[in-house]
Amino acid sequence: MIYLTSRDELLLPKTRLWLKENRFPPAPIFSIKAVEESLEEEYSEKFREWKKEDWNIKIGIGSTPQHAEAYLENGVKAIIIEEEEELPEKAITVKGWKEIEKIILRIHKPHKIVN
Repeated sequence: MIYLTSRDELLLPKTRLWLKENRFPPAPIFSIKAVEESLEEEYSEKFREWKKEDWNIKIGIGSTPQHAEAYLENGVKAIIIEEEEELPEKAITVKGWKEIEKIILRIHKPHKIVN
């Protein structure tokens, strides 16, 4: 699991704190410098790099149509939080993190432990 943001790197400590306070699992945070006009292109480029390195990213969570486009373009399930704008047909819209948790658990069922 990773966190991907277009927030400035100076805000990463604040982002880490927010994730911790909201009981998100610890994971690397990647900051991609992008303005809204190039967000889809920058995110897609990063996903292409990760694919070449054999990263196995299944789900992308974001808040804009650009996030959804970048995820879907790279074969990643797009979950978009409370977006008012028109989204790609295959994007999943949710109202909050509880819904995201349910989707993730439904997609990635925990493995049964065998003794």
